[in-house]
Amino acid sequence: MSHGRFDNPITATLTDILDIFRKQKLTGRLSVSDRFDGRSYVITGVNSGLGFALTVELARRGGHLIMACRSQIPEQDKR
Repeated sequence: MSHGRFDNPITATLTDILDIFRKQKLTGRLSVSDRFDGRSYVITGVNSGLGFALTVELARRGGHLIMACRSQIPEQDKR
């Protein structure tokens, strides 16, 4: 058994489920001058949508990005 915070998996699972529904406090908002120099990020879904917008913004602020996306090539018929 691991030496973590909980003694049994049932307690850990129930606590995790409660944490999902517990109201979370926001840590703050980013300002226009906030920078991400020297930090690395892995972002998935950078073809479009939120992943694309996040990638553009992190790059603009100096972050090092590792991007993952699917090609837009449809799958071949598997016969």
